[in-house]
Amino acid sequence: MSLDRADLIRGLKAVVTLLRERGEPAGIRIIGGAALSLRYFERRTTEDVDAKVHPPESTLEVTAEIATANGWPSDWLNTKADHFIPTSKDVGWESLYVDGAVSIWVASAPALLAMKLRARCCLTRPCACSTRSSRRDCPTFPRNHHGPISGET
Repeated sequence: MSLDRADLIRGLKAVVTLLRERGEPAGIRIIGGAALSLRYFERRTTEDVDAKVHPPESTLEVTAEIATANGWPSDWLNTKADHFIPTSKDVGWESLYVDGAVSIWVASAPALLAMKLRARCCLTRPCACSTRSSRRDCPTFPRNHHGPISGET
């Protein structure tokens, strides 16, 4: 399954609509190929939307409903790559949509490059991850603290 820019926009608009209808505040911080497509340049397609979301429960519930309605995989928007978000530097989040209840941000171009290089590096050389049950347990991976997002304290 591939999502083009129009799919991404349609899906995110639906996320905003459903969250607002339910009175659920949420913050979505997008990284990876979807961020490139939405903010920086026309990219043919991406497999999914990698993001940090808060709160994850209600936001991912809504995205699963949108997936069903569109015939997309249930994890079209997921948090599988959120561990690549740097914590030692400001990511330079750029807003796509902010309405007081729901906000959608994309990482800056330099941060996206750094995350891509970090991901590639961890895939091509041995690191502490190889002895861990999960890459999330790896001491060399960045942690997920980059300041609060909408609804997060």
